[in-house]
Amino acid sequence: MSTLPEQPDEPIISDTLRQDLKDLYSFTASIPAGFDDSVLREAKSTFTQRRRFHSRVRWAIGGISAAAAIMLVALRLSSPSPDRISEHPVVMAIKPGDVDRDGKVDILDAFVVARRLHAHAPIDKAWDVNGDGAVDQKDVDRIGTMAVDISGGVR
Repeated sequence: MSTLPEQPDEPIISDTLRQDLKDLYSFTASIPAGFDDSVLREAKSTFTQRRRFHSRVRWAIGGISAAAAIMLVALRLSSPSPDRISEHPVVMAIKPGDVDRDGKVDILDAFVVARRLHAHAPIDKAWDVNGDGAVDQKDVDRIGTMAVDISGGVR
């Protein structure tokens, strides 16, 4: 009987081939000593610039918001409010139904009267546009009808 030669666990490789393979798959990079410091310095600089930018943006948005709020308050204070209309009951509306005295009868006039009725607030007797002696829902309806009337006042 013939016997087979023994198989080694590792293939037989020459020392030169072994060294060449090691050199081929090994990576040796030399990083200068100051490289880490320069990367860290650049990262801090970029972060500081971004933080300054975001801070400026936040301040700008806050300033714009404050300016808008001031403008809204100024507009609110300068426009006639329905609550201030009844402070001077001696002054009459320009036209019957022109409750907010802006020179035209529109749906906002009906809204003012309806809101005052709903809140049970004092109501100006001049708002009685249908002439029945009481300011009520009928007057709100009449002002609303006057606001959407397209006939030019011809009845």
